[in-house]
Amino acid sequence: MRFIWLTSLAFVLLVAPVFATGSLSISLNSLDAINAGDSTSLVATVSASGDSVSNVQVSISLPSGLTTSDSTTQTAGTLSAGQSTTKSWTITGNSAGTYTITVTTTGTSVTTQTANATLTVNSPGFVTVSAQQSPASTLAASAITTLQLLYANTGGSSTTVSTTITPSSGLTVSSGSATQSFDLNAGQSTSISWTFSMTGTGTQTISAAISSTANNPDDLSYSITGPAAAVPDNGGTNPLPPANPTTAPGGETNSPGSSGSSPPLEETGLCTTGETQVCRTGKEGICSIGTQTCSNETWSACVQKNQPRTEDCFNTIDDDCDGAADANDSDCDTTPGRTDDTGPSADLITPPPSEPGFPIEVALGGLALIVLVGAGYLYYKNQKLIKPPQGKNRMVLKSKPE
Repeated sequence: MRFIWLTSLAFVLLVAPVFATGSLSISLNSLDAINAGDSTSLVATVSASGDSVSNVQVSISLPSGLTTSDSTTQTAGTLSAGQSTTKSWTITGNSAGTYTITVTTTGTSVTTQTANATLTVNSPGFVTVSAQQSPASTLAASAITTLQLLYANTGGSSTTVSTTITPSSGLTVSSGSATQSFDLNAGQSTSISWTFSMTGTGTQTISAAISSTANNPDDLSYSITGPAAAVPDNGGTNPLPPANPTTAPGGETNSPGSSGSSPPLEETGLCTTGETQVCRTGKEGICSIGTQTCSNETWSACVQKNQPRTEDCFNTIDDDCDGAADANDSDCDTTPGRTDDTGPSADLITPPPSEPGFPIEVALGGLALIVLVGAGYLYYKNQKLIKPPQGKNRMVLKSKPE
């Protein structure tokens, strides 16, 4: 009896291993939500039990909206009983949504094992920017104005926003950092303010360049009209016009022997778009005259009207714009009696003699008429009226006896 029992035990110990089989198990890590365009890592852990398992493979199945650059099927080889291995994939969320990822493992003579993981992909961030307070359109000297921008993230993911403020040379940032960078979570909004001081004249600008890691909102720009430039006095480079200007042919205004120009209609303050006015160029003689045109309530630069020309030595005008007229101009020849003006050194300084003309002839004719009338009157006084002789019908003038 004992023999039979020992024989049975030996048989079990020798034969049982032949019928033993291995098995596989699989587990996945949990995944946190990501933003659209971002990536995450999925790790699968595969273990063998019972007996060794050969030809072990691990495969991943991704739904539309998720991608990976790794091989979807990875080989683990042979796993001994109790041995584990890991395989991983980098997964990118291309579209917003909640996805189920399936991973399977297979081996020789084992049952296929499956595990699932859930991944949420948030919609991308989207930043909008608007002005809660725009700067003033006009600003006096040293006055201040404020720009306040409202930022809102209407998307489903956080984003980083950057703003760079650039004022023109006539404006100074008196408060607020010219460069701002901050994070804006999904559904969040915030506002930022800057204050500017007017330190220049004319038209000034404020530019805001805006960008984000999600999208790039439109840049913003604002125009501010500052005070007009001050007009220099007689000590400045633009002399005031002469007290009694003379007008040369062509409309040039000048005083004898000096430069000048017509005064502008308005020197300071705002103007009406489209207006024009006479202005001073700061040059000499006929070149000192110019015109200005109003645009955006601001006078333009003075545009010169007349160009230099050959000096006329007898019109009291500085024709060549060198600051001297007639005899004061080095271009005029001072030799008496010169009547030609064919060159810089041949301009006449002594006017040519007047030629007889219509006014002289009229005067001489009038004088002759007066003499004739007077002589006729004296002759009449020395005559008397007598009767005509018989047979003759006429009157005869006869001198009175002395």
